[in-house]
Amino acid sequence: MPSGWQKVEASLLDNPRSKKNIEPLAKKSGLTPEQMVKQFETQADIVVIDLSGTSNFADNANVTKVATPVKPTKGQLDSSFDQIGGKPVSFKEIETPLGQAVQYEYSLPVAETTVRGVALYVPDGKGSYRNITVSSGTAERAQKLAKDIVSSLRKS
Repeated sequence: MPSGWQKVEASLLDNPRSKKNIEPLAKKSGLTPEQMVKQFETQADIVVIDLSGTSNFADNANVTKVATPVKPTKGQLDSSFDQIGGKPVSFKEIETPLGQAVQYEYSLPVAETTVRGVALYVPDGKGSYRNITVSSGTAERAQKLAKDIVSSLRKS
């Protein structure tokens, strides 16, 4: 996990500095910090976020709770992201330490900014795919974070 990042969980709100840094992100989402943390906890197995306050956007990564039974196609991802206002940037199959995966780059308008993201769909070793999504304020940063995540993947 990059320096300055923290796992999002209820105990995060016990730290005044962390809570202060998460408040603007929650407010932009129309949520209280407590509601945002609860939402993250119910939708993802793991959520990590940059709460250093060093940029205008809190870079983050998450792994969804629900596995996808098949590797998604470009058309499926385009349709999913179109429904939430996202725009496709690129789609490609990549090799990871866990096997063949999908890398889907996108942009998504959120409040006053445009989020740049990379959605990875990697084999979970059980015949399904897990979605790891990285979001950043810049495409370059999202790509670097995704590349670092892919290179860190290991079979359990």
